[in-house]
Amino acid sequence: AGKLTLIGAGFSRTGTKSTEAALLELGHKIYDTRSILENNHADRWVDAAERLKRGDDGAVAALLAEMEAAGYTATLDFPMNLFGHSLAALRPDAKILFTTRNLDAWFASWYAVNDVLGIFVLRPWSWLVDFKFTEPICQAFGFDMIVARYPDHVRRPLPWFERLKTLPSLDPPGSKERWIAFYERTRDALERDYPDRFLAFDVKAGWAPLLD
Repeated sequence: AGKLTLIGAGFSRTGTKSTEAALLELGHKIYDTRSILENNHADRWVDAAERLKRGDDGAVAALLAEMEAAGYTATLDFPMNLFGHSLAALRPDAKILFTTRNLDAWFASWYAVNDVLGIFVLRPWSWLVDFKFTEPICQAFGFDMIVARYPDHVRRPLPWFERLKTLPSLDPPGSKERWIAFYERTRDALERDYPDRFLAFDVKAGWAPLLD
């Protein structure tokens, strides 16, 4: 069994994949979005987020115990980063790593990856891998993320095939500002409440900060 020693609190498209490669080299076993799906934990993380909203971290603690029993030592990427604050409270020795990037460049990259990976909320792909669980998690953390749905945001030329018309959380006016505010609010809360363990990390700085 492992113990969570590093909490990845940064958003996707801030260098999380480069950070993943570094952490794997350093011997970490990483729990991320892929892990949520592989372990069939999506519904449980939704429940955990909704309970956190009510001040109850019991569901997060139960999931964390299972993760550690399976040998996971680090978390990374969205939406696991949203649980960074509660994980930090549960593991007071764990370091908090917030990967950073120029905010304009980050949003442009975040938009692009959602435009590509948006197919996973569409038929037929959503029958295989469904990413809609990110919506209620974000909402529990006070951010109104909307997943594309038929018929408002999606065309359905065939009963089994859908195509995206619009990204409802990224296309409307003000979307960039909302996402950046969410990013900054997430970072600020961690830096304020856990200053001794918080590290803002730019992957361009190299691995050295990860070795401290």
